[in-house]
Amino acid sequence: MGIAGACLAVGLSWWAGAIALALAWPERRPGRWAFVLGYGYIAGMIATGLLLRMQAALTGSLNPLVPTVVLGAGSAAATFLAWRSSRGPRVGGAGPVGVSHPHVSPLAARVLVAALLAWLALRFGTWLIEVSHRGIYPWDAWTTWAYRARAWIQAGELAAFVSPEAWLAAPTGTAYAAAASQYPLTPSYMVAWPVLAYGSWNEPAANLPWLGLALALGLTMYGQARLWGASALSALVGVWLLGSLPILGSHVALAGYFDLWMAATLGCAFVSFLRWSRWRETRDAVVAAAMAAACLLLKNEGTVWVLFFLPAVLALWVTWRGWLTVVVIAAVGLALLGVTGGFGFDWPGGGRVAISLDRLDLPRIGVIEFGVEPGVLGAVAVHLFVFDSWHLAVYAFLGTLVLYASTSLWGQAWRSEGAWHRAGLAWVLSAVAGFLVLFFLTGASEWARRGTSVNRILLQFAPALLFWSLTVWWTVLESMGRGAAASGATGGDSHSAQSA
Repeated sequence: MGIAGACLAVGLSWWAGAIALALAWPERRPGRWAFVLGYGYIAGMIATGLLLRMQAALTGSLNPLVPTVVLGAGSAAATFLAWRSSRGPRVGGAGPVGVSHPHVSPLAARVLVAALLAWLALRFGTWLIEVSHRGIYPWDAWTTWAYRARAWIQAGELAAFVSPEAWLAAPTGTAYAAAASQYPLTPSYMVAWPVLAYGSWNEPAANLPWLGLALALGLTMYGQARLWGASALSALVGVWLLGSLPILGSHVALAGYFDLWMAATLGCAFVSFLRWSRWRETRDAVVAAAMAAACLLLKNEGTVWVLFFLPAVLALWVTWRGWLTVVVIAAVGLALLGVTGGFGFDWPGGGRVAISLDRLDLPRIGVIEFGVEPGVLGAVAVHLFVFDSWHLAVYAFLGTLVLYASTSLWGQAWRSEGAWHRAGLAWVLSAVAGFLVLFFLTGASEWARRGTSVNRILLQFAPALLFWSLTVWWTVLESMGRGAAASGATGGDSHSAQSA
C-alpha cells in the first residue's frame, strides 16, 4: 500500500487510543481533545505493538490484517459509544482556577499565541522533512529495534534473537545474534507496524512513528497544561519549551532511539499521577498505572524508573517531619547492609533480587556494581551546563528548585495546595537521585566519560520534569496574583473609609 498505507496504519492506532480515552473523559473542557489525542497516540501505538506481539506468539507470523481488524472494530465501537454519549448532558470535571496573565493584553496574548504556533509549525515541518527523507541512522536502531523488525519482515519468519555467545554456541543457524538481545520485544513490533502496512521494508515508513510521537508530545503538554488550569498562552509556552530542546529535536529527526518513547510514556504516567494526587479522580490513577506499566515494555531501565512512584505515593501521607523518620530508617538500613553484607531472594519467574553496599541485582536489569570513578563529575557537568543539548533547561530547572524551596519555607504559595506538591517533589528528587547514582556510583560512569548516554537518559525524564517545573511557576504566580488582589482590595477599602 506504500506510504499511504503506513500513514493509515499509524493513524488507526492513534484513533483507537484517542477514542478510548475520549470515552473516559467525556466532559468538554479546555485542553480535553489535545490531551486525548496526545495520550491516545502513545497508548495506541504501544497497544498495537502488544497486539502484534500476541499475534506472533499465537500464530508465529506477522500480518497487518489481524491488528487492523481488531483496532478498526474496537475504534468503531468506541466511536459509536462516544457519539451516543455526546448527545447527553455534560458534567464538568474537577478543575483548578485558571492561570491568568494580568499584565498581558488580549491583543498581545493573541500575537504571542500566533507566533508560538508559527514557530511550532516550522519546527514540525523540519522534522517532517528529516523523517520522510532519511534512512535509519541511530546505532540502537541498527543493533536492536529496527534490526529485529527488518529481519522478521524480510526473512518472512519470526526468528529468535540471542546473544553473540549463544549464537556461536548454537548448533543451528536459525537464530540471529544481537548484543542487546535481552531488550524488550514490543518496541520492535511498533517499528514493524507501519512497515507491514507499507508492504515491504521501507526506512522512512519505519521512522514514521517518531514523527507522530513529536506531535503527540506537544498535544500532551498542551492538553494537560490546559486541564491543569493554564491559559492557552501558558500551555503553548510549555509546548515551546519542550519542543525547543535540541536533544529532543535530534531524537525526532534521527528517528530510531526509544529514549523519546520512554520520555513520553514516563511523562504521561507522572502527569496523570500528579493530577490524581491533586483531584483524586480514579481515571487519572488508572491512566498513570497503565502508562507506568507500559514503561516496562519499552526499555529495561523502565523497571527502575517506575519505582520512583513509590516515594511519591508515600509523600501523599507523610508530612515533612515524617520524612525525617524515613531518612533515619534509610540510614539504619544502610548500616544493616554494612553489618550483614546484604540480603537477597529469588523473584518467582523474574530472577534474582539482591542488595549490598557494593552491588544490586535486579530482574531484567542484571547486576549493578557500585563504585566511584574519577573524572565523572567533569564529564557530566560539561554535558549539562556547557554543551548545547539542553540550552538553558538545566539552569532553569535548578532555578525552579530554588524557587520551590524558598516559597515553601517563607511564602504562602503552598499553604492551601494539599499534598500533591509533596508527591511531585518526591518523584522529582527520586528521578534526580536516580540519575546521579547511575552516573556517579555505577559502571554507567563510563557512558558519561564517552558521552554516549548522559543526555539520552536525562531526556527520559525531561517532559515530566518540565511539567512539574511549570506547575511550580503557575502556583507561585497565582499566589502572587491573589496576594496583589488582596492588597489592592484592602488598600481600596482603607481609602474609601478615609474618604468617608
